[in-house]
Amino acid sequence: MNSPAHSTVPLTGNPQNTTVSGRVVSGAGGQLFVDVPRRSACKSCSKESGCGMSVLGGLSVSQSLRFEMQGGVEATPGETVQLSCSHDGLVKAALMAYLPPVLGLVAGSVATSLSGFGDGLQALGALVGLGLGLILTRALAVHGGLPQMHIHEGKNS
Repeated sequence: MNSPAHSTVPLTGNPQNTTVSGRVVSGAGGQLFVDVPRRSACKSCSKESGCGMSVLGGLSVSQSLRFEMQGGVEATPGETVQLSCSHDGLVKAALMAYLPPVLGLVAGSVATSLSGFGDGLQALGALVGLGLGLILTRALAVHGGLPQMHIHEGKNS
Protein backbone atom coordinates (compact mmCIF):
# COMPACT_ATOMS: atom_id res chain seq x y z
CA MET A 1 0.00 0.00 0.00
CA ASN A 2 1.07 3.52 -0.65
CA SER A 3 1.18 6.09 2.13
CA PRO A 4 1.50 9.44 0.37
CA ALA A 5 0.71 12.80 1.89
CA HIS A 6 -2.61 14.41 1.19
CA SER A 7 -4.08 17.68 0.07
CA THR A 8 -7.62 18.93 -0.23
CA VAL A 9 -7.05 21.60 -2.86
CA PRO A 10 -9.83 21.74 -5.46
CA LEU A 11 -9.29 20.17 -8.87
CA THR A 12 -8.17 22.85 -11.30
CA GLY A 13 -7.72 20.79 -14.45
CA ASN A 14 -3.98 21.38 -14.34
CA PRO A 15 -2.51 19.67 -17.42
CA GLN A 16 0.63 18.91 -15.40
CA ASN A 17 -1.32 16.48 -13.20
CA THR A 18 -2.67 13.01 -13.83
CA THR A 19 -6.03 12.45 -12.16
CA VAL A 20 -7.89 9.16 -11.69
CA SER A 21 -11.17 8.26 -10.03
CA GLY A 22 -11.20 5.85 -7.14
CA ARG A 23 -13.74 4.32 -4.80
CA VAL A 24 -13.38 4.61 -1.03
CA VAL A 25 -13.48 1.10 0.44
CA SER A 26 -13.00 2.03 4.09
CA GLY A 27 -12.03 4.91 6.27
CA ALA A 28 -11.74 5.89 9.89
CA GLY A 29 -9.90 8.48 11.90
CA GLY A 30 -8.84 10.54 8.90
CA GLN A 31 -7.43 7.56 7.04
CA LEU A 32 -8.99 6.39 3.76
CA PHE A 33 -8.39 3.29 1.66
CA VAL A 34 -9.15 4.00 -1.98
CA ASP A 35 -9.33 1.40 -4.78
CA VAL A 36 -8.36 2.60 -8.25
CA PRO A 37 -9.05 0.29 -11.22
CA ARG A 38 -5.97 -0.97 -13.07
CA ARG A 39 -5.79 0.26 -16.62
CA SER A 40 -3.90 -1.35 -19.43
CA ALA A 41 -2.87 0.27 -22.70
CA CYS A 42 -3.68 -3.07 -24.36
CA LYS A 43 -7.34 -2.10 -24.78
CA SER A 44 -6.38 0.75 -27.10
CA CYS A 45 -3.87 -1.21 -29.20
CA SER A 46 -4.87 -2.93 -32.44
CA LYS A 47 -2.53 -5.85 -31.66
CA GLU A 48 -4.27 -6.70 -28.37
CA SER A 49 -4.99 -10.35 -29.16
CA GLY A 50 -1.60 -11.06 -30.72
CA CYS A 51 0.61 -9.56 -28.04
CA GLY A 52 2.09 -11.33 -25.04
CA MET A 53 1.69 -8.26 -22.83
CA SER A 54 -2.10 -8.61 -22.87
CA VAL A 55 -1.68 -12.17 -21.60
CA LEU A 56 0.65 -10.99 -18.82
CA GLY A 57 -1.79 -8.22 -17.90
CA GLY A 58 -4.56 -10.78 -17.57
CA LEU A 59 -2.54 -12.75 -15.01
CA SER A 60 -2.89 -10.00 -12.43
CA VAL A 61 -4.74 -11.22 -9.36
CA SER A 62 -6.26 -7.86 -8.48
CA GLN A 63 -8.03 -5.62 -10.96
CA SER A 64 -7.47 -2.57 -8.75
CA LEU A 65 -4.74 -0.81 -6.81
CA ARG A 66 -5.40 0.15 -3.20
CA PHE A 67 -4.01 3.42 -1.89
CA GLU A 68 -3.86 4.46 1.75
CA MET A 69 -4.53 8.17 2.02
CA GLN A 70 -4.07 10.18 5.19
CA GLY A 71 -6.89 12.50 6.21
CA GLY A 72 -8.11 15.71 4.71
CA VAL A 73 -11.27 14.55 2.95
CA GLU A 74 -14.33 13.16 4.71
CA ALA A 75 -15.63 10.32 2.56
CA THR A 76 -17.72 7.26 3.21
CA PRO A 77 -17.21 3.77 1.78
CA GLY A 78 -18.56 3.56 -1.76
CA GLU A 79 -18.04 7.27 -2.44
CA THR A 80 -16.02 8.33 -5.50
CA VAL A 81 -12.96 10.52 -4.95
CA GLN A 82 -10.23 11.83 -7.23
CA LEU A 83 -6.53 11.07 -6.76
CA SER A 84 -3.99 13.22 -8.57
CA CYS A 85 -0.23 13.26 -8.98
CA SER A 86 2.07 15.49 -10.99
CA HIS A 87 3.54 14.13 -14.21
CA ASP A 88 7.02 14.86 -12.84
CA GLY A 89 6.21 12.71 -9.81
CA LEU A 90 5.11 9.84 -12.05
CA VAL A 91 8.31 10.05 -14.09
CA LYS A 92 10.35 10.10 -10.88
CA ALA A 93 8.50 7.02 -9.59
CA ALA A 94 9.05 5.15 -12.87
CA LEU A 95 12.76 5.95 -12.89
CA MET A 96 13.04 4.96 -9.23
CA ALA A 97 11.27 1.66 -9.92
CA TYR A 98 13.12 0.59 -13.06
CA LEU A 99 16.55 2.25 -13.11
CA PRO A 100 18.25 0.78 -10.00
CA PRO A 101 17.41 -2.86 -10.86
CA VAL A 102 18.53 -2.49 -14.48
CA LEU A 103 21.73 -0.69 -13.51
CA GLY A 104 22.39 -3.33 -10.84
CA LEU A 105 21.88 -6.12 -13.36
CA VAL A 106 24.30 -4.56 -15.86
CA ALA A 107 26.85 -3.57 -13.20
CA GLY A 108 26.84 -7.06 -11.67
CA SER A 109 27.39 -8.67 -15.05
CA VAL A 110 30.11 -6.23 -16.12
CA ALA A 111 31.91 -6.44 -12.76
CA THR A 112 32.10 -10.24 -12.88
CA SER A 113 33.10 -10.15 -16.54
CA LEU A 114 35.94 -7.70 -15.89
CA SER A 115 37.08 -9.89 -13.01
CA GLY A 116 37.63 -12.72 -15.49
CA PHE A 117 34.86 -15.01 -14.30
CA GLY A 118 33.08 -17.38 -16.67
CA ASP A 119 29.56 -17.13 -18.03
CA GLY A 120 27.92 -18.90 -15.09
CA LEU A 121 29.38 -16.52 -12.53
CA GLN A 122 28.61 -13.55 -14.78
CA ALA A 123 24.95 -14.60 -14.77
CA LEU A 124 25.10 -14.98 -10.99
CA GLY A 125 26.73 -11.53 -10.71
CA ALA A 126 23.92 -10.09 -12.83
CA LEU A 127 21.30 -11.67 -10.54
CA VAL A 128 23.06 -10.36 -7.43
CA GLY A 129 23.18 -6.88 -9.00
CA LEU A 130 19.50 -7.12 -9.88
CA GLY A 131 18.66 -8.12 -6.31
CA LEU A 132 20.67 -5.22 -4.89
CA GLY A 133 18.91 -2.86 -7.29
CA LEU A 134 15.51 -4.12 -6.13
CA ILE A 135 16.53 -3.66 -2.50
CA LEU A 136 17.64 -0.10 -3.30
CA THR A 137 14.33 0.61 -5.03
CA ARG A 138 12.41 -0.64 -2.00
CA ALA A 139 14.55 1.45 0.36
CA LEU A 140 13.97 4.58 -1.74
CA ALA A 141 10.21 3.97 -1.74
CA VAL A 142 10.02 3.36 2.01
CA HIS A 143 12.05 6.46 2.86
CA GLY A 144 9.87 9.01 1.12
CA GLY A 145 10.86 8.59 -2.49
CA LEU A 146 7.29 8.14 -3.71
CA PRO A 147 5.59 11.09 -5.37
CA GLN A 148 3.03 13.05 -3.39
CA MET A 149 -0.56 12.20 -4.22
CA HIS A 150 -3.52 14.44 -3.55
CA ILE A 151 -7.07 13.39 -2.78
CA HIS A 152 -10.04 15.48 -3.86
CA GLU A 153 -13.75 15.19 -3.16
CA GLY A 154 -16.28 14.32 -5.80
CA LYS A 155 -16.02 13.64 -9.48
CA ASN A 156 -13.71 15.34 -11.93
CA SER A 157 -15.65 17.83 -14.02
